[in-house]
This record gives sequence, C-alpha cells and structure tokens, in this order.
Amino acid sequence: MLALSATCTQKMLQKVLNMTDCPNFVSVSPNKQNIKYTFKKVDHNVESSMFWLVEGLLKFKEKFPRTLVYCNSIKDVSLIYNYIISEVPELSRHIEMFHSETTNETKLNVFHQLTEEDFMLILFVATRALGMGVDVLECHSVVLYGPLPTLVDLLQECGRVRRDGKDSIAVIQHHSYQYQHMDEEVKAVDKSSKCRRMVIMTNFVSTTELNAIENSELRKHSCCDFCEKLCNYGNCSEFKLILEKCVDEDILERTKLFNQWI
Repeated sequence: MLALSATCTQKMLQKVLNMTDCPNFVSVSPNKQNIKYTFKKVDHNVESSMFWLVEGLLKFKEKFPRTLVYCNSIKDVSLIYNYIISEVPELSRHIEMFHSETTNETKLNVFHQLTEEDFMLILFVATRALGMGVDVLECHSVVLYGPLPTLVDLLQECGRVRRDGKDSIAVIQHHSYQYQHMDEEVKAVDKSSKCRRMVIMTNFVSTTELNAIENSELRKHSCCDFCEKLCNYGNCSEFKLILEKCVDEDILERTKLFNQWI
C-alpha cells in the first residue's frame, strides 16, 4: 500500500492518517527558504486593499513581475479584476481572471500563458480553480487575498512561486472581517511576534528539522516581514523584489497621510 500527500501537518499524520508508526515513511520538508512571507492587514474595500498593486502596475507597466492573486470567491476575483482593469486599462491585455465559471477558451489561454516562456499575461486573479498542480513559469510573486481555511492551503498556494529556485515573495493580506473566518493555526501565524516561518513550520516538521531551520544561514530579510525588522545584513532594500517594494511604498505612503491627518 502506498499513501501520498502533497502537504500534511503533523496533526494530520497522527490523528487522520495514523502514520506516525509507519516503518517506511518518507517525508520531504515543505519549507521553501526562498519564499518570503509577508502579512499585511488591509481595509475592507477592494480599492484600498489593491491600491498598492495598481500603483506598481502603473509604475512598472509590462515589466511588472508576473504575479498570481488568489481569492476565496468568484465575487472577490471579479471585484479585484474589474478594479485593476478600470485603473490601468492600457494593461488589460496583460491581465486575466480565472475561476470555475471562466469560459473554456479563456482557461486554455491562461494555462498556455502560465506554462510558456514567451508569455504576455503578467497578472492572474484567480480562485483555487486554478489548479495547484500547474507549474507556473517565471513567477516569483503571489498574493493571497482573504482568509485561508488552513495552513495547508497557505503553503500550497504560496508554492506556485519559487519553483526555479529564485527569490520569491508571498503577500498574505486580509481585513478584520475576513480575520474572523481564519483557521486558528493561520491566526497564530498572523498574530505572531516572532518568525512567521518558524510558526508555520512548527505544524509540519519534526523538532530536529525545526532546529535546523532556526539555525540555518537564511538571510533574515528574505525570511518574513517580522525577521526583516531584525535583519542586520545591511541595506535590505537592495535585495527586495518589485512586488515587495510596492507593498512597502504603499505602507510608507499611508503612514505619511496618517501623520498629516493627525
């Protein structure tokens, strides 16, 4: 008998699959060191939540990094897609949405664009209908919008990037109402006052593996937004990806506006 799982927590192994005493157990760590985790709280309306993404598109145009935006519902996909298209209509041919109601013709085009080196689409707004098994080429940026049901979903959706080994970033954003629907394990990562990677991996790997992650030579600025604050590597801005810079610039601009207001 052969039992396989793409992503599995320690709790699932013990209580669901009962595989802790399996004599021939092979496990590969789900920790992807080149993916940086950034959690970002946003406002309730889509316009405010995705303003930073629009600003990035306006600034970098066709050179904006290929990015996946995952949403929990077709409604959110439509709202985000229509908002972005309305703000940057000149880039409409470079942006597409994907969900269960998408026409077959569009689905085929999206799959073709995702897997071909000579691609035109740079931004995909999608639900989980965009299969987890798709190997997306030249993609190093993913945005998860809304509450994630489980940490397994978080890792799987973040796993769309970094497949070529290059530095990548996952921006996980939500507002207060969405937070209420988050799984408790995901909430723990969001509320963490220490390394988010360590909190996530506590649920997936053994103590030995966890210690190895903690003591690795992982550059702090490429681990998570919390670790970046503690980084003594130098000027981290030199190493930031375009999407990450867009997030930081948005936060900086909002801070300036807030300070002017008070």
